[in-house]
Amino acid sequence: LGGTVLSIDQDASSVTLQMPSGEPRLFVLVDQRLLRNVAIGDHVTFELNEAAQITKLVKLPTDPAN
Repeated sequence: LGGTVLSIDQDASSVTLQMPSGEPRLFVLVDQRLLRNVAIGDHVTFELNEAAQITKLVKLPTDPAN
């Protein structure tokens, strides 16, 4: 799955992502450390567990042409 980071809540270990459909969705992370090196506006891919919590969050490289 993938999306764009709209907001980050360090205290709640959550992130709001804009999905490819344009819909914003709030996700809780299993580990706050997953938020390291991720900022608002970053394009990311992520994996969810059975409870719909993010278990893996990877920042995608930016395209230098943009």
